[in-house]
Amino acid sequence: MKSIVIKRLSLLNFKGIRNLTVDFDEYETSVFGANGTGKTTLFDAFTWVLFGKDSTDRKEFNIKTLDKDNRAIERIPHEVTACIEVNGEEINLKKCYSEVWKRTRGSAEEKFSGHSVECFYNDVPCSIGEYTKKIADICDEQVFKLITSPQYFVSQKKEFQRNMLLNLIGGNVSDEMLIGYNPDFAGIVKMLSGKTIDELKREVAAKKKKIKEGIDGIPARIDERKRNMPEVLDWAILERDIKKSEDRITELQEQIKDRTMSYNEANKQHQEIAKQLAQTRSKITKREFELKESLLSDYNSKVREYENCLVRVSQLENERNLQDIKLPRLTIELEGLQKKRESLLEEWSKIKAEKLEFNEDEFCCPVCHRPFEAEDIEAKKEQMLADFNADIAARKENNKAKGQEIKTAIESKQKEINDVNNAIFKYNEQIEQIKASKLYNEIPGEPYIQPFIESDAELTQLRKQESDLQSKLDGGIEAPDTNDLLEKLKDEQELIKNNMIFLEDRRIIDDNNRRIAELEKELNESQAQYAELEGIEYNLFQYSKTKMEMVESKINELFSLVKFKMFEQQINGGEIETCEAMVDGVPYSDLNRAMKCNAGLDIINTISSIYGIKAPVFIDNRESISELCSNPSQIINLIVDKNCKTLKIE
Repeated sequence: MKSIVIKRLSLLNFKGIRNLTVDFDEYETSVFGANGTGKTTLFDAFTWVLFGKDSTDRKEFNIKTLDKDNRAIERIPHEVTACIEVNGEEINLKKCYSEVWKRTRGSAEEKFSGHSVECFYNDVPCSIGEYTKKIADICDEQVFKLITSPQYFVSQKKEFQRNMLLNLIGGNVSDEMLIGYNPDFAGIVKMLSGKTIDELKREVAAKKKKIKEGIDGIPARIDERKRNMPEVLDWAILERDIKKSEDRITELQEQIKDRTMSYNEANKQHQEIAKQLAQTRSKITKREFELKESLLSDYNSKVREYENCLVRVSQLENERNLQDIKLPRLTIELEGLQKKRESLLEEWSKIKAEKLEFNEDEFCCPVCHRPFEAEDIEAKKEQMLADFNADIAARKENNKAKGQEIKTAIESKQKEINDVNNAIFKYNEQIEQIKASKLYNEIPGEPYIQPFIESDAELTQLRKQESDLQSKLDGGIEAPDTNDLLEKLKDEQELIKNNMIFLEDRRIIDDNNRRIAELEKELNESQAQYAELEGIEYNLFQYSKTKMEMVESKINELFSLVKFKMFEQQINGGEIETCEAMVDGVPYSDLNRAMKCNAGLDIINTISSIYGIKAPVFIDNRESISELCSNPSQIINLIVDKNCKTLKIE
């Protein structure tokens, strides 16, 4: 088993202790002092130098020493040095918490900018990460807290305590152990696949509730079907009466058919006459059109010729108007071209008038203003004259080319204007010729042709035929009287309808009987399912109870004084998971201080034994405990003594 022992602990400006060194006995050390003298501070210093937390597991707590005004004293270091022995090997640990003061650029004063933490392992400086890893190699932080304070384990949440105890026994009780104890649990284990016990309980309860609701509702549904059952009648008599009515309806329909047959024949002849009348009227219309077409042929020809003259005049006028619209635009364009030609002529005259003039300054050095040599001046003048003549020639050529282009454009535009004027003249000439013609000036009159139409022999014959056919239609046909037969037919149909309503009751009775049988079957099946779920629920209860008893038994075997209650009975008969330490049946919360301490030591002994490590145990308020249970760890007693105004170590 790994053994950790404190040999020496030194505090400098730590939580009000300015400078203190304590040497500890290998087995037991007692620290005496009045309240507020720093007994618990020793425990805080030890946990801080290891893990950076106080003895209550707080990371944020006030380390600094305060002045009389309860303000932190600035610029002093806060240090804890611990000398511990691990399996006989001495290890020196040191942690220093200091303020950081820096002078910013342009400022004469230093300003506080934060804190720094320095760590030393066996007097060798190291980073916080390296230091933390080395401490973890000595002992896991969580395990260390569990085995150094009797109150730590029981102060944690029940869920933490429970998980810790289950870890001590190597996890929960296995399904194989439970099935070995009771083979009936095999089915429960299978159903628990992927579910917790509580989830399976809720699932079974939900299924029971749903089935129970169905069971409770089925009797009422059966009773409702029975109450709504129609009266049983003689169905054979009803079917026979319906058959008689159907036969009678067939007879009546035949009689109605006989009476209407002669009417249908007369109606057929009537429709044929109407068809002939329509054909005759169509022939009359066609003959009248043919006569009008023949008699008005010459008139229609003259009208068409007159209308053609009007259309032709309108077309020619439109064409002439289009040419009239073009003429102003073409004239403006021609004037623009002529102005451009005049501008080019002016430019030609200016170019011809230009002469080369020499500036004497051009023949002097631009720096010293000394005149060039005579031969250099002559050469430069010749070059300037050649350049001038070349420029004049080029500009004349360019002007001439533009002038030629303008000339061509003017000639083209003048030709276009002449073409437009000629076209306008021709259109006016054609319009005057048409308006002077006889066809244009004489509007043809429509001849009177009605006497010729009235005297046509074919048309007269067709109109007589029309009159004869219309006379035949005006006579009409008389419909047969079948009201008496229809009334009897209606009575028989009503009788069948009423009998069919009674016969429908037989289907309702059959449906109700079939549904009642289905509901009774459903009731039996639901009751069987409900009974099966109750069996599962009972086995689940036994499974859960057995598992709880086995878990509690395995856990409690680990302890000599403390026993743990892992499950709590509910009012409804169920049990919930819990974790409560007890001594002789008394809950931990109801124990006196001494028994609470011994219970905590018993827990420490078990955890130390299973994890194979022991560490110093700090026992607060030791003065109220007369006797401690056996413990192999180093004991540090924190004893309140009002007579000790400063700490006393024994």
